[in-house]
Amino acid sequence: MRRETLGGTALILGALSGLVTMALHPTGHEVAGGQGARSIAVHGLALAGVPLGVYGAFVLTRRLAAREVLAELALAFYGTGAVALILAATASGFIATAQIAGLAASDGAAAVPRMIPRHALVPGRPDRSRDR
Repeated sequence: MRRETLGGTALILGALSGLVTMALHPTGHEVAGGQGARSIAVHGLALAGVPLGVYGAFVLTRRLAAREVLAELALAFYGTGAVALILAATASGFIATAQIAGLAASDGAAAVPRMIPRHALVPGRPDRSRDR
């Protein structure tokens, strides 16, 4: 298979994985209602599609680089977006899903202070969680 064909196919599959991810993406209420496995699967699909999209963009950049000066810059921005997507999918699909499942399984309001990271407190306001 030619590199351009493979790169185009990878770019299309990466885009399709993003569309399927968003079509099946659960809400927070659904995750709390016991659909954590769906959230993990959907975000795993998103993470699997990222390298496909990056490879497709790389092949397209190689093709355009001979006559287009901005092709490399476009690839750099696409790569930055891919890193942001990886971080967001990991945080939303794996970390937040575990946090929501832990909160749903606990006694509710008493577990909230334990689940909020210290760095998430509003700057400039005193940390009142230690006063309890």
